[in-house]
Amino acid sequence: MKLLLQPLLENSIYHGIKEKEGPGLVKVKFMRNEEQLRVAVIDNGIGINPEALAKIQRRLESDEERTKHVGMFNTNKRLRLMYNHMYSFRIRSKPGLGTLIEIVLPVQKERHE
Repeated sequence: MKLLLQPLLENSIYHGIKEKEGPGLVKVKFMRNEEQLRVAVIDNGIGINPEALAKIQRRLESDEERTKHVGMFNTNKRLRLMYNHMYSFRIRSKPGLGTLIEIVLPVQKERHE
């Protein structure tokens, strides 16, 4: 899917790394097994406090469009349209330590004819 990572990387930099003192790091990991592709965007930014994180997660689950996190909302909405709830979009964060966004997608098996 086009533009899957761009909004997530932008959020890591803009909301996490930019506000942090000292060096910032953003990692992107891809892990694949036979049935799933895991995509993780991890930063060592300022993190998200638990109340704000809960609010973001509620908005993502409710499909509410009014949010500061437009890129993340649009990415989740596009994944939902493409994979019809056969994917997961998780955010974990600790203030002062950073944030992890993990997307798990089903992998279509290749056909050999």
